[in-house]
Amino acid sequence: MSVKETVEAIYKAYKARDLDGTLAQMSENMRYEWPYDATNPLCGCCHGRDAMAERLMALGADFEFHNFEVDDLIVVGDRAAARITMTLSSKKSGAPLINRGAHFWRFENGKAVELIEHYDTALLATHAGDACHMLPAA
Repeated sequence: MSVKETVEAIYKAYKARDLDGTLAQMSENMRYEWPYDATNPLCGCCHGRDAMAERLMALGADFEFHNFEVDDLIVVGDRAAARITMTLSSKKSGAPLINRGAHFWRFENGKAVELIEHYDTALLATHAGDACHMLPAA
């Protein structure tokens, strides 16, 4: 699969809330980073697919996901960048949210080895429940 096809497969699985399918195209040594923001303890860097899965599941405990769209996708060599829009609601308050973000990917041997995500972490932290605070900041 090309890098473009791999990213599209990851996003298709994520949109379907298929965690196994989302992680299938990622290296065991995956590096996952939300650049640090003190408002959200899930920010920071973690290493490995299992650690990434823990972070994604913690977010799922706080938010109900309604939609995930890739607005733009640019692929150059072994790197990809995407602008995305998530529609979700807080399980704590019920408040609907639209959170836009940017993803920066790096691939080796057909697998994702790095994902850096930029989101409005303050917006997420404002609406998060207790589950978002289960994991320490990295």
